[in-house]
Amino acid sequence: MGYRSEVIFGVIKKHKEKLEEVLEKHNLLKYFDNMERDNCNIYVGDCLKWYSEFEEVKEITNFIDDVYYQNKDDSFMVCMGEDGEIHNEIGEYWNYVDIIKTIKVIV
Repeated sequence: MGYRSEVIFGVIKKHKEKLEEVLEKHNLLKYFDNMERDNCNIYVGDCLKWYSEFEEVKEITNFIDDVYYQNKDDSFMVCMGEDGEIHNEIGEYWNYVDIIKTIKVIV
């Protein structure tokens, strides 16, 4: 139970190894699909408990944030909860991620 999120973040290739060290430290790499686009490694995780007070979430978010503040084109993050609300965002994620919300009648 609990609030689940879709989490997408990316870093340019020169930061990939360090980011993956952080993910492995917390045994999280297995929960993310990894893809490359241009010079960026993008990580996509679905149905994750992504609470800002979790130590692993703090460390990953701080890493992405630090990279972003060194050079705004080097990283991004966006997290959307199961209710469709964006609850974390860093950088210009819209260059890599489309957010499409829909509503449907349940049949």
